[in-house]
Amino acid sequence: MGIAYGSVPQLGLIVEVWDGVITGDQWTTHVEKYLGDPERLIQHRSLVDLTTADASSISDADEAGIMAMYAPHASELAHRKSAALAAREFEPSFAFGTRIERLGLKVIVFNDLTVACTWLGVDASDVQPVVRELRAALRADRDS
Repeated sequence: MGIAYGSVPQLGLIVEVWDGVITGDQWTTHVEKYLGDPERLIQHRSLVDLTTADASSISDADEAGIMAMYAPHASELAHRKSAALAAREFEPSFAFGTRIERLGLKVIVFNDLTVACTWLGVDASDVQPVVRELRAALRADRDS
């Protein structure tokens, strides 16, 4: 399906949703768009919801390419927090989070939205509608 994200300025948060089968090419395209978006520089926290994602086709080479894309932006990642919300993708998300922390981004993987939002310092009731909207948009694009 795909990856979508949106900025929630009133929360100082970027919300990202991965839905369905995700390929390395989709991830690369997403990161290119994300790194070119000035909104990401304003928000210092992010929530990545992978609960409905299947990233099993992403290879180690794909991940290495993503790390190389983020490396020149290490100073922008420093002192930022990211919560990954995962089920099936918990272990791969944890492994990637550990690797990207070398660039300064603090990543913790959760399996509960409320706990993830508490760690980020935002209210889950403000975040949940954004997650639903992004996921619905991804699915509508797929069905159209």
